Amino acid sequence: MSQIIEVKKVSKSYLDGKRKTGALDDVSFSLPAGESMAIIGPSGSGKTTLLHLLGGLDKPSAGNVSVNGQELTGLSDKELSMFRNQTIGFVFQFFYLNEYLNVFHNIALPMWLAGKSGGAVDQRVNQLIERVGLIDRATHFPSQLSGGEMQRVAVARALANEPKLILADEPTGNLDRDNAENILQIFDEISDSGVSIVAITHDKYVADRFDHVVKLNKGRLQPEAKSKTT
Repeated sequence: MSQIIEVKKVSKSYLDGKRKTGALDDVSFSLPAGESMAIIGPSGSGKTTLLHLLGGLDKPSAGNVSVNGQELTGLSDKELSMFRNQTIGFVFQFFYLNEYLNVFHNIALPMWLAGKSGGAVDQRVNQLIERVGLIDRATHFPSQLSGGEMQRVAVARALANEPKLILADEPTGNLDRDNAENILQIFDEISDSGVSIVAITHDKYVADRFDHVVKLNKGRLQPEAKSKTT
């Protein structure tokens, strides 16, 4: 089975003045294409740093990160930006919707940035709006939506360019249980369609919905906590 993610001996450290702080220490793992993984661990354990490396938002101090067969560490910023737009969808805890765009246009934005236009964009956006259950909110702006609705828009936006991988940072962290369940059901459908998902979460209920659960502690990866597939 092909691997959507391969992380080999990755370390990451930051300089704070003259002080060097380690965020990740010799982390290695892989994720088969079409499978999902939850990353758990206490605050400061390196979870967000790892997610940023997987998304090409940062580069490791040592080691290699490959996504969908592409080694990321040697790519330029322009190449990384293009790769992210075509291959990865991001879902964040705080939604990060454009407040000046309505639901339809927020979802269309990644496609416009990829140079797409016309009827194909409209068709794709309408499909995604229906998929996340927001047909009656298409012309609403973020300020007119609930938290659960904003996160559904964010998920639809992440799917706009038909990514191979979704990276989610605490995607249910600001939601009540009912809205969290709505998002998890959408993630289940995404995973069933063959798109891989990696999510950070502090919520065991959320983590248990993923194929694999791994734990980070003080920048080091602990033995796999759970795997449905092994």
